Amino acid sequence: RVSINQMEADGDLDLQRIEAELAEAAAKRVATMLRKPEDLEKVEQYRRMIVRRKAGVEAQLKTSIQTQLEDVRTGLSKLKTAVPEIREIRDSMADVDKHCSTCKELNRHIDKIKDVSRQHNQLSAACDNLKHIVRVPETVADAEELISKGDLLKAHKLLTDLEGTRDDLLFQLHKTTSERITERHPVNAYFAKVASVSDLLAKQLWFVMQRALNAVRSDPTKLVTALRIIEREEKFDARALEREKAVGFLPPGRPKEWRKKCFDTLEQATIHRFESQQPPDESENKIWLAVYLERIKRIIIDDIDIVKTLFIPCFPPHYNISVHYVEMYHRCLQTLVSISLAIML
Repeated sequence: RVSINQMEADGDLDLQRIEAELAEAAAKRVATMLRKPEDLEKVEQYRRMIVRRKAGVEAQLKTSIQTQLEDVRTGLSKLKTAVPEIREIRDSMADVDKHCSTCKELNRHIDKIKDVSRQHNQLSAACDNLKHIVRVPETVADAEELISKGDLLKAHKLLTDLEGTRDDLLFQLHKTTSERITERHPVNAYFAKVASVSDLLAKQLWFVMQRALNAVRSDPTKLVTALRIIEREEKFDARALEREKAVGFLPPGRPKEWRKKCFDTLEQATIHRFESQQPPDESENKIWLAVYLERIKRIIIDDIDIVKTLFIPCFPPHYNISVHYVEMYHRCLQTLVSISLAIML
């Protein structure tokens, strides 16, 4: 009680000190405003100005207090609504603890549960693949027909489905048996025509690549389609190699490396293009080498112009097709000049 009285006395002293400081500050302010006798005429003006400021401060104070009261009211309301939710959570956690205590007996059966789950997953995968397995001969025929019609994207979609079904079955066998799955295995024998469809599709792709310079001018869609299929196969190769590192299983025919074969085909086409340009007869034209090199120069300039203007929009950026073509033409030109010099000598 003595302590409380002491606190009240200290509070009164602080209040008196604050009032004294305010009175002193007000006196200084008035002295500043009324330095000259003629300033007394502005007393009414100063009074109205101070009244307006006081009203503004009181309005701001009232608004701040009202906002704080609203926030306090909202917080109390939320706390009130949170109480039953907290109780519900507490009861739910108690139920979870109760159920968890009764699950300890299930640990003895965990191995059986795993076996049942694995069998269920295998059965589910088999059911999903069953419709594809039954329709393999029909799907192979459809893919071959699409390839013959030139609809390579749809044909590649069917080929991807066939290879996916085959690879899933082989992977399941890989997990369940330690024996090496040979080409004579029933699954490989049943899907034997899938590889022939892949080879047939690849043959059409290389046909397009051999005539890439003509295709990009007459029908660039064929070239773009071939490149899209090649890039898809590159992704499938990467996934297959990753799975081989993880589980030791590599599907048959992987990696196909169709991007590398694409570049090889382009280079072979370039070599054939140079070889098809026969030099003039030396006996009929003494400057045959100059004429021959001039003809080769025009061919190179025209082809590189096609590569820069038409190839770049069709090929993926990471192919660096323009640089690749320049390097190919450089190698071919070097070989051609060496042969021509050998003929002269």
